[in-house]
Amino acid sequence: MKFFWIFACLALAVLPVLGGSSGATLVAVGDIATCGQLGQFVTANITREIVKAIPNAQIALLGDIAYERGTTDEFQCFDAAWGEFKAITNPVPGNHEYFTANAAPYYAYFATRARDPKRGYYTYKLGDWRIFALNSNCAAIGGCDQNSVQVKWLKKTLAANPSQCSLAYWHHPRFSSGSHGDQIFMQDVWAVLAKAGVDVVLSAHDHTYERFKPLDSNGKVNPKGTRAFVVGTGGRSLYAFKKPNRNSQIKNNNTLGVLQLTLNTSSYEWQFKTPTGSSFTDSGTASCY
Repeated sequence: MKFFWIFACLALAVLPVLGGSSGATLVAVGDIATCGQLGQFVTANITREIVKAIPNAQIALLGDIAYERGTTDEFQCFDAAWGEFKAITNPVPGNHEYFTANAAPYYAYFATRARDPKRGYYTYKLGDWRIFALNSNCAAIGGCDQNSVQVKWLKKTLAANPSQCSLAYWHHPRFSSGSHGDQIFMQDVWAVLAKAGVDVVLSAHDHTYERFKPLDSNGKVNPKGTRAFVVGTGGRSLYAFKKPNRNSQIKNNNTLGVLQLTLNTSSYEWQFKTPTGSSFTDSGTASCY
């Protein structure tokens, strides 16, 4: 009997801690469901199938979730494709959600998953990581500048929740080689996060995939800086690239897909997951700083 208890304790000791040192999984993508007149999704089912094949994931939706205007009917269309993931989703709104007043159907559909409809930004823990979900629809929430309520909240929350590894996401990319390009109005938010040592920033808006070199608060290359990804490849369409951003490391605009991040205790891994038959791939690993 004594041997049995020793064996049992040893077995328990080596069980993985989900979301801890063994790594938590975050799947990120934006610009998703295009709805026809009959409320049918068109291409969002492609990325849905990719997500279904990734076990034990939490999902970060990067905005522009239900086209064209984020109406109640369009969110029902989105639900037909991605509704099975709602309980594991932490969304942020895109500009298309606000084409309907106050993005009301977005907040109604996601309910507590979207948090306070007057803010649309929040924070949570995933494994050992601190996550910041932000709202880049600045006019709807009183701005995104240094004196805005959101940025003051962000500074306070960063100070109150020190973490070796952290990540932030919102809809409009601070840096992008796509049709919309760099969204300068998100500079103050970027600077706060980079100065605080946040490791990863995710966004969408441009319907492309793009990964950047680690950058400092002024957008200059720094090996210990913040790495940005654009993941607007959820199904709506794909955009052309314009003049390449000089700090872009890799980009693609010919395949849909989602970004899978494995968030370890002091590092992270990324892999852009695409449909079967796609030849494009991007993956890597980096330490938290």
